[in-house]
Amino acid sequence: MAMMALWLCVWGGSFLAGWATAPTGDGFLRGMNRFNIFIGWQAVAGMVAFVIWWIGRAWPIGASVRRLSMWPIGIAIVVAVLSVVAFFGIGN
Repeated sequence: MAMMALWLCVWGGSFLAGWATAPTGDGFLRGMNRFNIFIGWQAVAGMVAFVIWWIGRAWPIGASVRRLSMWPIGIAIVVAVLSVVAFFGIGN
């Protein structure tokens, strides 16, 4: 439970850290520092999510704790895919 709370704080904090940081740079890359901060904290959240998933594997298949432990890693994968799409502008 403490690991889930840690993950939630780091994951949510990545949005707040990017929002609270002033954009720097000029022209096209103005504000890219916010994206870098967001990605850095999401990487930390992804590592915590992996540890939660790894610990959750010890529970029996079908246990609610095991199913709950898969949520953070799933969200980390979704955020990673969406970040790549946003960064490279796929679909434009």
